[in-house]
Amino acid sequence: MIFRSGLIVLILGAAVNTILPALGLTLIPAIAPLFTLIFAGDIGKAILKYKLMNVNPGLAAEEILSMMKDYLFLLNSEKKIIAVNKQVEEELGFKKEEILNKPFLSLVNPDHVPLLANLSQCKEMEVDLITSHGEFVPASCSISEIKDSSGDPIGFATVCKDLRERKKLEEEIEVRKRVEKALVSAQELLENRVRERTLELQLANEALKKEIEEKKRAEQSLKESEERYRLLYENAGDAICTLNERLELTGLNKKAEKFLGYHSEELLGKNIIDLGIIHEDDREIVADRLKSMIHEGKEIRGEARFLTKNGEIRIGDVTSTPYSDKGGNVSGILSIIRDVTEKKKMERELLKARKLESISLLAGGIAHDFNNLLAAIVGNISLAKMSINPDNKAIHRLTEAEGIVFKARDLVSKLLLFARGREGQKREVDVKKLVGDVARLVFSGSGIKCELDLSPELPLILADEDQIRQVITNIMINSKEAMGDEGILSVRGELVRIDRRNSFFLSEGNYLKLSISDTGGGIRKEHLSNVFDPYFSTKEMGPIKGTGLGLALAYTIVKNHDGHIEIDSKYGSGTRVTIYLPAERPSHGPKEEKREKGLLTKGKILIMDDEEMVRNVTQEILTSFGFQVECARSGFEAIELYRRALSQREPFNVVILDLTVQGSIGGKETLIYLKEIDPNVKAIISSGYTYDPALTAYREYGFEGAITKPFEVDKLIELIENLMTEKE
Repeated sequence: MIFRSGLIVLILGAAVNTILPALGLTLIPAIAPLFTLIFAGDIGKAILKYKLMNVNPGLAAEEILSMMKDYLFLLNSEKKIIAVNKQVEEELGFKKEEILNKPFLSLVNPDHVPLLANLSQCKEMEVDLITSHGEFVPASCSISEIKDSSGDPIGFATVCKDLRERKKLEEEIEVRKRVEKALVSAQELLENRVRERTLELQLANEALKKEIEEKKRAEQSLKESEERYRLLYENAGDAICTLNERLELTGLNKKAEKFLGYHSEELLGKNIIDLGIIHEDDREIVADRLKSMIHEGKEIRGEARFLTKNGEIRIGDVTSTPYSDKGGNVSGILSIIRDVTEKKKMERELLKARKLESISLLAGGIAHDFNNLLAAIVGNISLAKMSINPDNKAIHRLTEAEGIVFKARDLVSKLLLFARGREGQKREVDVKKLVGDVARLVFSGSGIKCELDLSPELPLILADEDQIRQVITNIMINSKEAMGDEGILSVRGELVRIDRRNSFFLSEGNYLKLSISDTGGGIRKEHLSNVFDPYFSTKEMGPIKGTGLGLALAYTIVKNHDGHIEIDSKYGSGTRVTIYLPAERPSHGPKEEKREKGLLTKGKILIMDDEEMVRNVTQEILTSFGFQVECARSGFEAIELYRRALSQREPFNVVILDLTVQGSIGGKETLIYLKEIDPNVKAIISSGYTYDPALTAYREYGFEGAITKPFEVDKLIELIENLMTEKE
């Protein structure tokens, strides 16, 4: 500026003091400088144009007002317009006479009127003014209160600056900013022009680098994720396969190949139904389910049987889920197949064991009672034989009847063994020798050829030799009857290792695996699940053809030896029976010392048995041999008789205690009390139950001997004689 600012203010002050008096108004001194500064922006141009240094102040004021670009409104105390400048007429489109005496607030956007409710409190406010055409013009209004010479308010001076250009400029600046932001990639071109843009471009460049790095990381993460899913697919514990909408195989993982026994190249691209890998009995229903999935898009789960490449049947728990293309149409099926073959096998084994257990409860009770009856019968027969002349013809009949009773006892023992099992007298058994002996005995004189393949590494096992012989005998007899007069019996023996994850419920360890195969007619499929049931037989029942206990007894014996037995047979193609027996090295315990047989010594015997007929016949037999015998019906009665005899110094030499007594303590519990009375008591355990460990390991329970009912008289007398002559 070529003029000093102080001079400009002076002239403006003079102009203001000239204008307001012309309007009959007075500007109070306090706001004169403020009012002067309001006009400073546009008045400067008028000053330059007319060189107002020496011009009349009144003329200068009029010129200044006409040159103002801002809108000037002079309002009276009622806020009505009493004067406007030229800009109001030209820019807002009003004629002076149209707006004079009109309320100033009528020219303000109604939404902004509340902002100007109290003009005396307003200094500067942005509002929208209304043109004569009803358009809104944004303006910044500076409002000053005008007072008369007495200091009383008489009106307002309102100067409104049109903000349209500024708003437009702001919008342009905003647009420019957006354009500049979009052109960050041209940072090098703008770097020499606008320093500020350089920083923006650098930031954009860093952001771009970061975005590229993130994209690379995302791509790497995607590759890693794909690799993880591929490894998961390939190494999943379940079989996984995919089908297209035509039910053609499009993918198989390694587990699926192993499950089916095929390489993927043999199956891919082929219809899963036509391949024949689904069991023929399940094929139709599987096809219907898969087709319904393609049409309805619903997940399906169920079991199905599959045929492996080598013809083996495997059971799968199948979960099939449809998947869709981008259009939402089902384009294929993902099937996850869990192999439950072994699980189903285990369930069948468990069901079989439970079924046999329930049958055994009934069989055990019947066999025990039957043995008591047989004991009474054989006792009476023995008494009858002793009471008649040896030359009497009846001796032969009685001996024959006695033999029949003992055969019945053996049958009951088998029934008891099946029902309850028994530990037996375990010792080292050479299975190779045992198999050879049984094979020679069973197939001697027949046209059947025996092929024995027994590994030389087969160890001795700890088992009850008689029971294992019975198992092998029963199986070989069945094979012989199945083959008739000719055929081949193959026996293979090997040592195998069974891990803890097996379907046989076997403990982890080494096992002797014995497989006995024949070339007979095989077993029908509907009969295969019943072969271990007691009294189940496809042969005629009776003493010649069969009793139906052979395999049931074999099953019980093998299970009691902590082993496993199974049968695999196809009707018309022979049968294979496989046995697993623990083959851990047996521990050698101390051998039982044999007693020296002494001379018969008469003595005092106590019998405790809850069956009256058993007590009576046993008492009569022993009495006939010169023994003094007393009987007790219960354990407590036996304890009392023993205590009384001991106090009278006429103790019993031997006590015979029944293992189980109804309504009272049994033999094992009774002996505990007797040991407290007399630690040197000599007791024999007696029972119709052949399975109880007390009969085979009687010394562990404190007994000196054991005898099973029905017992042979000679063996009973011999046992009593040995105990009475035994040295303390």
